[in-house]
Amino acid sequence: MNVIEKVIEDEEKMKEKINEQKFDDAEEICKRLLEKVPEFSDLKKNYIKILLENVKIQDALAFITQKVTAEDKMRDEEFNYLTALTLYYDGQYDKAKKLLNIIKQTNNSEKIADLIKKVSEIESVKSKANDLFKQKKYEEAIEEYTKVLEFDPQNKKFNSLILANRALCYQKLNKNTEALRDSNQSIKLNPYYARGYVKRGNVYMELKMYDDAKADFQKAKDLDPSVSGVEGFLNDANKKAEKARKRDYYAILGIDRNASEHEIKKAYKKMAMKYHPDRNSESEESKKMAEKKFIDVNDAYSVLSDPKKKSMYDQGVDPLNPEEASSGGVHFGGADASDILRMFFGGGGSPFGFSSGGSGFGDGGSFRTFTFGGPGRSGFSFNFQ
Repeated sequence: MNVIEKVIEDEEKMKEKINEQKFDDAEEICKRLLEKVPEFSDLKKNYIKILLENVKIQDALAFITQKVTAEDKMRDEEFNYLTALTLYYDGQYDKAKKLLNIIKQTNNSEKIADLIKKVSEIESVKSKANDLFKQKKYEEAIEEYTKVLEFDPQNKKFNSLILANRALCYQKLNKNTEALRDSNQSIKLNPYYARGYVKRGNVYMELKMYDDAKADFQKAKDLDPSVSGVEGFLNDANKKAEKARKRDYYAILGIDRNASEHEIKKAYKKMAMKYHPDRNSESEESKKMAEKKFIDVNDAYSVLSDPKKKSMYDQGVDPLNPEEASSGGVHFGGADASDILRMFFGGGGSPFGFSSGGSGFGDGGSFRTFTFGGPGRSGFSFNFQ
């Protein structure tokens, strides 16, 4: 009775997780249930459906082969439908079509007919978009890929590929924010798509976000060591990430090396306003890019506004690079952007001991006096007039 009560309890939890679309949790519960009642047909069907939701297509095929018996299929025709659906999601369209033609002899339901139609048409729906891409008609290809995404919203693996293709079109048009958005969505739909990580890594390379690119190339390599070019991409990202650590603070602020103190302050205010995350919040991708640039801008100002640090930097030593300098000072590099925003625009306890006598950025707002530092911390102050 204790075992039965636990099984019933876990089954209710599994259904809750499915309703909440928390399929990772549902998978773990269902796997645990199958260990206790391995011949329960409803559980087998649920497990296959959950694996498909998690885009674990190969796991679903293996489970069907190893655990779904001929008796299961005779007793419940849905097993045959789920097998065909899994083959379809895996891109094995000919096998799916053959099985569906057998099924429809005894079951020509609307669900079967709909899947037969999808299997028959899926290859052709993306051909026009692919042809436009090959012809380098990227704007038109984007329109076609957008239409393809409406073909079967449930086919996550297929749609992940289409989003990655559309991202590549945006990248070719130098629309990297849009490319990053589509790449993120592609990976969200299919977290096991190794090429998707490679493609997003290449977008990050275009954006000079080399550490993010490294992480994606490494993830792709972990998922599939044989994925084309991943080792070279990873090596290139490592080299560029190392080189990028020597930042050009003058270029970041958009000034030359002979800029006056006033010009440095003016440029800093302009760039900080430009890359303020609240001014770039139209998408998570644009906000993330702005946060990185915002940190770089603050790092640049913290060096170039300080005569001692500026002198060190002009002599080829970055005072914010711990490998190049051991002197103290304020260092924004590696800080969370939210910490920096709190320092500049209020919001309580800054870890850097920040205080302000001004109103901050905003329409009509201006900086007055800002002081960094506190007890036991090195610091500096500056004024915006």
